[in-house]
Amino acid sequence: MVPRERTLQENLAAAREAGISRLIADPLLQPVGSGLVGSLSGFPAIPCPLFFGAGNVVELLDADSTGVNALLAGMAHEVGAAVIFTSEHSDKTRGSVAEMRRATDMMALMADRPYPKDLGLDLLILKEKRRRREPPLEYGSIVDACPAPDEIVYDPLGCIRIGIEEDCIVAVHKGRAVRGKHWEDVFYTLLASGSLSRLDHAAYLGKELFKAELAIRLRRSFEQDGPF
Repeated sequence: MVPRERTLQENLAAAREAGISRLIADPLLQPVGSGLVGSLSGFPAIPCPLFFGAGNVVELLDADSTGVNALLAGMAHEVGAAVIFTSEHSDKTRGSVAEMRRATDMMALMADRPYPKDLGLDLLILKEKRRRREPPLEYGSIVDACPAPDEIVYDPLGCIRIGIEEDCIVAVHKGRAVRGKHWEDVFYTLLASGSLSRLDHAAYLGKELFKAELAIRLRRSFEQDGPF
């Protein structure tokens, strides 16, 4: 039941009078800037399951969906929602269903805790909960790196075009394509097939292939030689 001209309570009462017994109430969660905080008061303690429509909030906010979904799952938990709806309508919300599932698992695990942290699972994607403390590097001398040369020396064996197709890295050399999930698999296949001969070309390919793998993992666009 969704409130329109009448209140949610009036709609629920009308549905019961019509003989409908299995009801899910949707108090309508508004997007950020259009009354998000105020709309939370529309989630009253009523004797039927509550529907929490998180999809519009995520779609209408230009921010990474992981943190937004985590916060919305926490809000749904606090108001006692039984159903959480999210969508993957746009590119920026791809993966939202899995993110929201992980977030609801976190809320379930925090049942006897004051905060959803230190649960054994999280939604940290780019940031670390705690940075690793690596042992310091040991060396006798150090020099500053020189800028890369302005003039490009092309590999006599030819150029290699790199792209992504769905969840795979694809590298094309002279009409022959190599496809793989991991950059090192693609690189060593190219190396074994004799597709490159210069060390600087190998370093360049490693950089671009790894960038392509990161683009897939982070659900971003990829452009060879372009910014990440």
